[in-house]
Amino acid sequence: MGGRGRVILLNLTDKSSQMLIPERKMYYDGKMGSLGANYKLGFYASLHPADVDRACGEWMVGFAATGESCRNMGSEKVGGRDAVKYDLSCYGEICHLWIDRELHALIKRETKWNSTELRSIQEIPQDNASFEIPAGYGKGVVEGVIQRNRPQ
Repeated sequence: MGGRGRVILLNLTDKSSQMLIPERKMYYDGKMGSLGANYKLGFYASLHPADVDRACGEWMVGFAATGESCRNMGSEKVGGRDAVKYDLSCYGEICHLWIDRELHALIKRETKWNSTELRSIQEIPQDNASFEIPAGYGKGVVEGVIQRNRPQ
């Protein structure tokens, strides 16, 4: 993820996700607590909209996004998959997110600073063990203040 060696465990069956950071032997759950919307939208693991075409309402309420903006820009293809593009406020700039219609998951993100995209998505049955946190990993806590001039 993002060229940083991060791994996302995205379980679409039970709508759970974790982000693993192997070099620190840490993981983060998809629910990001009280973070601001512009920070949360950078985490693939935190986005599972129930209604792909009306995700703004869910994100803005769920993220308590006072002063944030979100706009559905319509349907687009990303890597051959049907997606809905969203433009959102992000550190005073516009970020673009694409949510896969079938998976209800973020598959692409573009910001002024970087971009990431999930490619070669394969939907195949997985053993539940595939979604277990590796032994020796500790749960990370997201904290602190994200400043506009220091995007993550």
